[in-house]
Amino acid sequence: MDPVGFFAIAQARPRDLAVVDRHRQLTWAEFDGRVNQLGRLLQGAGLQPGDHMAMVMSNRAEFAEVLGACIKTGIKVTPVNWHFTPDEATYVIEDCGAKALIVDEAYVDLGLPAAESTTFDLALITGTAATGPFRSYEEALLEASAAPLPVDGPAGAFMLYTSG
Repeated sequence: MDPVGFFAIAQARPRDLAVVDRHRQLTWAEFDGRVNQLGRLLQGAGLQPGDHMAMVMSNRAEFAEVLGACIKTGIKVTPVNWHFTPDEATYVIEDCGAKALIVDEAYVDLGLPAAESTTFDLALITGTAATGPFRSYEEALLEASAAPLPVDGPAGAFMLYTSG
């Protein structure tokens, strides 16, 4: 069963636009394929339902892809506020027990200290080639199958940190 319901749209309206940002436009079929690739990449790195990952991301397609992959795989995701200082971001990333980290190239300065001080099963950066401890998000996706992921387990969840 699709825990959210919107993945069924990929089959009902595969050519309709699903995600639009300044970098790309994705149809529902393309979006769902990339979600499946990322989900398989996370699973291939050893993440299982209930495990945690963190992301430092702006408003871009990859943000939605991470959310979709976590929903489908049962992985919990912690979005890290891009207004944080590097020390604050590192605290959240380490405190949530993230086994994977995905960082937007615009916020590499926030994710880099955590990536250099913590061992992650998977560390990716969007928009650029590999940087330091990060592999390229796009290159990593190419390694994974876009075949549909089963969505029969628990849906992923959010773990949010607030200033209060």
